[in-house]
Amino acid sequence: MNRYFIITCIAFFLIISGCTIDTNRNVGDKNSTRASANNQKINSNQISISAASTVDSDLNLSQLEKSGFTIIQDQSFWVHLENWGEVKFISGYTSKEGPAKASFYLVDKKEEVLYQLPDFYGNSRGSVSYIRAVSFHDVNKDGLKDIIVIAEYITGAGPEGAIPRPICSIYFQKDKKFISDSLIDERINESHKNETIEMVLDFLKSDHNPDYSGLIDVIDKFISTVENEDAKLFKEMMDKDGIYSITYFVDGRDRNSVVHVNQDEVRDDLVLANSNNKAGITVGTLDFAKDTDLRTDIPIYQTDHLNDLSFDINWSKESERDIQTKLEGIYQTCSKLIRLNNQYIPQVFILKDHYVVLTKSIASEEPAADFIGDWAIFEKVGGLYKLRVLMNFQ
Repeated sequence: MNRYFIITCIAFFLIISGCTIDTNRNVGDKNSTRASANNQKINSNQISISAASTVDSDLNLSQLEKSGFTIIQDQSFWVHLENWGEVKFISGYTSKEGPAKASFYLVDKKEEVLYQLPDFYGNSRGSVSYIRAVSFHDVNKDGLKDIIVIAEYITGAGPEGAIPRPICSIYFQKDKKFISDSLIDERINESHKNETIEMVLDFLKSDHNPDYSGLIDVIDKFISTVENEDAKLFKEMMDKDGIYSITYFVDGRDRNSVVHVNQDEVRDDLVLANSNNKAGITVGTLDFAKDTDLRTDIPIYQTDHLNDLSFDINWSKESERDIQTKLEGIYQTCSKLIRLNNQYIPQVFILKDHYVVLTKSIASEEPAADFIGDWAIFEKVGGLYKLRVLMNFQ
């Protein structure tokens, strides 16, 4: 009991005081060879962008050091980057206030700072202890070198909080900037395949994109149905429990609508209306235009966080009135999902209880809670995906 208490106190002290970086333990990977092709392409045009900080055009490396930045020399390398030419990648940390934070820069031969990379994924998870590895690989197969960084962090949480843990992040080169994707980073680190560069690359090749062929097929079929307004194909995606149509007016200009439609009530024009003359969404107006190669360009997200997320609704059993009372909760769940990757592109989220969400939606900056777009919810039943809900937020 006392030993655990002492370790926890040490971890807490390290975090509040800022840890000293152990630069003697770093093991770099200077190779810039490309990884083998992924099972499915990681598309850097569709990842959650974390933008770099603006850098003063007159800033140089010496000024950075005077401001409290410490360079880790054995994890700083000269490299040729396609959109930058010959530059030096600088690894380091700052620890003036609070936990030590990793920072990365690109500098030229005169040591002028050209660019600061986005905030490192691990900085919100503790105090950096040291940089274990840096490597340059074309991860997403777009012909541009990306940067893989593995750092050690002390979290201070629990009895082993003082033990450094590896955290990996990937910076994707895109034009004259680098972007990071917290969802990809989360998946790598949750898998614990973050000990070495080789482990990260193997994970990206084999495990990052599990076999989603059945899910991809049903989504491809659904998008084709929307495009072609094919009522027969649409009915095949349903079962005896029918489908819900939900129209939610974010600005409150009209009354929100919940309509349940049975399989035999689906009209040829795909206006979702039932025998009680309640009309909902017109399927052909949904904005799921098939303007991408679905099998490579629509991201599918499955993480431990998403596996705990649900609408907490039995869509095949609850009534229109039940659903109407739960609209605010549905809206809040959708809001959480879209903010994981707030881009107006088709994307898929796999949730708990065998539910899958396809959405093309985007959240506004002001007010923070508002978003618009289209949503489709599928449930996996007996190995088959059945369409349960169509939603339009406007």
